[in-house]
Amino acid sequence: NHTRPDTACGPEAVGGCYRDVFDESVVMSTYLVAFAILPLDYGSLTREVPTKYGSVKTLEKQNVAEVITHEIAHQWFGNIVTMTWWDDLWLNEAFATFTQFIGVDVYNPTWNMMDRCYVEFVMNALQTDSMLHSHPIIMAGVSDPSEIESLFDDISYFKGSSLIRMLEGVIGRRVLKEGLMIYLNRFAWRNAASKDLFEAFSEAYRKINQNSGAHSNSPAENLTRVMDTWTTQVNYPLVTVRISGNRLHFRQERFLLYPNGTQIWESHQTNHVPDRQNPEPMWTWLDLEESKTVELDHTPAFVKINLNQTGLYRCNYEFSNWQQLVKLSRQGYFGSTDMAGLLNDAFTLAYIGRLNISVPFDLFETLEEDRLDSGTPWTISMRKISELQPLMAQDQQSAEKLVKLIFKILFDQGQIRQTDAITIAVKFARRSGALDLVWTHFTRNWDQLLKIYGHMPFLMSDITKFPADYYTEFDYERTREFFETHSLTSGKRNAYQSLESIRANIAWIKHNMESFKTFIKNKVIE
Repeated sequence: NHTRPDTACGPEAVGGCYRDVFDESVVMSTYLVAFAILPLDYGSLTREVPTKYGSVKTLEKQNVAEVITHEIAHQWFGNIVTMTWWDDLWLNEAFATFTQFIGVDVYNPTWNMMDRCYVEFVMNALQTDSMLHSHPIIMAGVSDPSEIESLFDDISYFKGSSLIRMLEGVIGRRVLKEGLMIYLNRFAWRNAASKDLFEAFSEAYRKINQNSGAHSNSPAENLTRVMDTWTTQVNYPLVTVRISGNRLHFRQERFLLYPNGTQIWESHQTNHVPDRQNPEPMWTWLDLEESKTVELDHTPAFVKINLNQTGLYRCNYEFSNWQQLVKLSRQGYFGSTDMAGLLNDAFTLAYIGRLNISVPFDLFETLEEDRLDSGTPWTISMRKISELQPLMAQDQQSAEKLVKLIFKILFDQGQIRQTDAITIAVKFARRSGALDLVWTHFTRNWDQLLKIYGHMPFLMSDITKFPADYYTEFDYERTREFFETHSLTSGKRNAYQSLESIRANIAWIKHNMESFKTFIKNKVIE
């Protein structure tokens, strides 16, 4: 929080942003200079295919910017104020993770960093904390060095930053900033605990809102009580909402990928209920209640809770409401983050048997790139579909039909840019273990691929490099025959490199298999 640089762009913009956020905190006694030392990538010097999902060069820049802004944030969260003990590690790491996205978003708004929050840490938090053997954010009684080291994990970083994001959604950035100023100045060069932070936020909330209007008697006035259920309990809730006339019936339960046990949270829902007279979403608090009924002044056609996915919980609805959400998605009703949340919840609920598998795929088919401001929904979809690999392995025929469906959406329906479609297809093949199915589909639709990518040398090269991981004589012969009888345009060199790689893989197995077996037999204890 030294003097702000005059320039408003480049790396200095991050410092300017942090100066704005932390302007009223104590002045630091040192300057921080950050350097990033990277390996020289000759390919990235000349090649950068611009896509919504980012080239290698762009992603590298984003990663460097995130690391730098994360470490700069530790000047406040860790240096000026340090947690009292390791059980509050999240006070350091979660805030540094959350503010790194704010800083990088100022540095380059075109990267859509605030939208990426959902993929980068909210989705990871939801996945990691859905296990019975997770742990609370605040680990009371931790003392062993190995236990302390284990706290540097997804819960401290990602669940913690997700809670801050949720808190900002409830109290607003103005109150969040004011609360941070109270916290940083009150505990400057000292130690603090989670309750100190929450008390500072509550104080800021009362100061700014003055207990008036909609803010009167709000649970946000006592955030220590509210946040205790989120920081001292393991896991998070699944909130199910059902429409009955003009009433909304809410029910919360502990979410686990493999259910076991119950807990209750004090939580809020931002309910997106269609109302022509009042288009603003309404708020509902579950005050340590397992269920709650809210009466409206109209009968809603549908309900969507957790607007902008600010809450750290999963959502479920009646099947008829899911169908309405699919219909609205087809009309472009939802933004990227809400679409990502709907897809993530739908695929996950189908995974545990709480929703028909048709729903997430119906949502997936509605994706159209031109209506979305980022690639987040596509990223979520590919990750979740890749998790179907165990099902695909059990039913080859269904797996082939799934690949056809994905490729129809990517290549036939004009819903996504051509440069992005091939990138998504390749990532799907690698993650899902469906390399052979995808390559087979490529070969059967080669004329279509040539028509689309024949004039794009980099992408055509990516396609012809695809079979390089094969390792049998059968795969070599069929790939060689295919390449020799089809036009390869600018991918010809990579095609022959793929054949060489297959030959090398075959030779590696031939020369090393017996010695490898002997080595393993001698090393592994039965």
